[in-house]
Amino acid sequence: MMHETDFDVAIVGYGPVGQGLAALLGQRGYRVGVFDRWPSLYPLPRACVIDHEIMRILQSVGVAEKFARLTVPTAGEYVWLNARGEILYHFRYNKDGVSGWPARNLMYQPDLERLLDERVRELPSVEVNQGWEAVTYLPGADCDELVFAQCSVNASGAIERGKKTRRVTARYVVGADGANSFVRQSADLPWVDLGFRADWLVVDYRPNDPELELDMPEAGQICDPARPITMMRRMGKKHVRWEMMLLPGETAQDFADAGKVWSLIDRWVKPEDGVIDRAAVYTFRSGVAQSWSRGNAILAGDAAHLMPPFLGQGLCSGMRDALSLFWRLDLVFARRLTH
Repeated sequence: MMHETDFDVAIVGYGPVGQGLAALLGQRGYRVGVFDRWPSLYPLPRACVIDHEIMRILQSVGVAEKFARLTVPTAGEYVWLNARGEILYHFRYNKDGVSGWPARNLMYQPDLERLLDERVRELPSVEVNQGWEAVTYLPGADCDELVFAQCSVNASGAIERGKKTRRVTARYVVGADGANSFVRQSADLPWVDLGFRADWLVVDYRPNDPELELDMPEAGQICDPARPITMMRRMGKKHVRWEMMLLPGETAQDFADAGKVWSLIDRWVKPEDGVIDRAAVYTFRSGVAQSWSRGNAILAGDAAHLMPPFLGQGLCSGMRDALSLFWRLDLVFARRLTH
């Protein structure tokens, strides 16, 4: 016999994957509790490309038209260059996808998260809890139990747990909580490291004039063995991104000096042209969970599969997970599909 629970679905993680799933479920009237350890939306961009299929998902939750005004559809440029700037290969993306939306859209992720958050909060059956970190997961037969600790951000910008806790129950628990997923580890879902690991410097830049002419393609790769570089001339309407592979012997500390970072991008921009919003070293990895579910726990997005960010499919694949998981849960709740 099914016992009453606090939520039909508890979602751990409130990035675009968790937001998208919450919106899809909430539109059907299911009781959804979303929890994220950050007290507010993450302010910096991560992904910078979505494709036409994801625009179709956003259309289904009512945010595509607003979001489209903040994106830049690709005009067909995705260029691979050699060290001398000669074209090695030119990918063509200048046609709309079968969904009717542009095949690729260059975007600024905080814009997407803000619009999804606004939509989720319009849905009366969805409860959003920011500033709550999952600390305990207790699986059950008919439902699972989660314990969350209230969190805040300390003076150094790190998450700090408080003493207040909250215990909730849900028929299903979805881990949309990223590569270091609490849900995946707590549900004992083994992780397979696929072997790719590389440190890259990510530089997000905001020109004073968004229409400033830069000697770089709309999007591309410089395939230079001396230092491979990814370029995104448009990250939404106002931002630019470079990603640069660290060389043997280099560490993140080497790029703590702003002068070092400027020296890497001075072929395109100067300090007087704009500001660097972020310059940080990230480790690009690849891996996949052996199974994406156990009992009532289910994984989505980076919690289930992690890939390097090239070609912009990390967020896209996570949003596809959200849609795929939504219609399956919808069928289960409607008793048209067994658990």
